[in-house]
Amino acid sequence: SDPYDYSEVLESAYQLFIKQKQYFDALRVALRIGNEDAIPDLLSQCSEDKLMKKQMCLLLARQRINYEVEDDEEEEELNELIGNEKLSEEFLKVA
Repeated sequence: SDPYDYSEVLESAYQLFIKQKQYFDALRVALRIGNEDAIPDLLSQCSEDKLMKKQMCLLLARQRINYEVEDDEEEEELNELIGNEKLSEEFLKVA
């Protein structure tokens, strides 16, 4: 299949996930297409769902994405998750 078609499908999936407020899946697609600029926007859109934010940070950690959360009340904890500190403990909590 054509790589252009594949990237178009991924971009459409990304937009649909955002429209449906499925931010975790939108982040997965954004990382697949290399759109790391979407990370802060996606994290801010799910500001009410703290568990979702933690899961998103764990995904960033597993993908080894270097990102630092700023201006969040749980900033320290989220940055620890991204930094893979206590990784197995946190996976057990959100599983």
